Amino acid sequence: MKVTVIIPVYNAMPYLEQCLNSIVGQTLRDIEILCVDDGSTDGSAELLEQYARGDNRVRLLKQEHQFAGAARNLGLAQAQGEYVQFLDADDFYERNMLELMYARLVETGADLCACLGQLYDQRVERFTGEYFLKKECIPHDRSTFRAIELGADAFRFSMLGPTNKLIRRSLLVDHGLSFSGTRNTNDFYCMSMAIALADSICIYDERPLLCYRINAGGNTRSKLPLAPLDFANETLKLKRSLDKAGLFQDFSVAYFEVAISVLCDVVYKLREYPEALSKLQAWYAVHGAEAYPLKVTELESGTLCNFLMLFDGITRDTKSQELSERLIHNAECNLGHATGLSPKRGAFLLRKLISLEGIGKGTAHCFRIVFQAISKRRRAGTRGLKR
Repeated sequence: MKVTVIIPVYNAMPYLEQCLNSIVGQTLRDIEILCVDDGSTDGSAELLEQYARGDNRVRLLKQEHQFAGAARNLGLAQAQGEYVQFLDADDFYERNMLELMYARLVETGADLCACLGQLYDQRVERFTGEYFLKKECIPHDRSTFRAIELGADAFRFSMLGPTNKLIRRSLLVDHGLSFSGTRNTNDFYCMSMAIALADSICIYDERPLLCYRINAGGNTRSKLPLAPLDFANETLKLKRSLDKAGLFQDFSVAYFEVAISVLCDVVYKLREYPEALSKLQAWYAVHGAEAYPLKVTELESGTLCNFLMLFDGITRDTKSQELSERLIHNAECNLGHATGLSPKRGAFLLRKLISLEGIGKGTAHCFRIVFQAISKRRRAGTRGLKR
């Protein structure tokens, strides 16, 4: 068996038939299609049964409603293909997607192939742009690469979801990787570790192969207040696993880039939910120092920028003095590590320039001014920034 396709399904009737037709019609025929019904109540399970009766490559698995991560794990446990692809029931796919990605993997011997996709906006019923890959982060001078070679881009050359990835099954099984049973971000940990552990990665970016549907009803933002700590816990889980595997030092910059970006995004989305945001603040008070130690000697400016924007967002949206002070302290100390300044001197430089520029202009703007000043300092010392 060349490929196992695993599709978690929960109340997906409006789009399920289009999804299934695009999979059973794939030009690569040596595949199995495992559809995992996650306790649907809208007729999705009955439609899946029809497809299973009409095509012996389709198997229907059922479970009580446990979210997509548990459904994907159930499918992975029964998969027989050399490679696995996890697809979503509300998306649809080019007929030769699996054939092209499988051929690329066989040609290169890679463990994982990530492909380009495109957005389909259900609200306006048209395609609105390419998605999934950041081509500027991908080396195009060779057919394969390792994530460790990408530095800060290791976890951002591709979106971290699984749907645009065809993965050697043994990469997941041999390393005991599985999806999380969370309401949100069930794929963040598993896909990040798969990328970090893959011996080689290849890309198919000649044209989009999958169509990612947006504005189709329920989304992560609407579910986030129900489980506001999912993203934070999964980030910490990734940090601990990288540590355990002896990989954190190699991936520290990439980890900070993605972890802080995720945290910033969550804080922004929770800005109108004070109770959920308070839970995140309490979590940060306990786990923040471990999840975001920020004590490496080299960080890209973008990481610090994201962290400072997070500080700006929390102080503006929640008025939490305790949390904002801790965030700014961490940012100040990291500024010292990144520039060779002492933490005390870094704190003074940061506060001085923010006060000069005005917080109303936005922390990101202030941050750019900070690094301009640091560049000048390296050339001419710190004259003009005295207390």
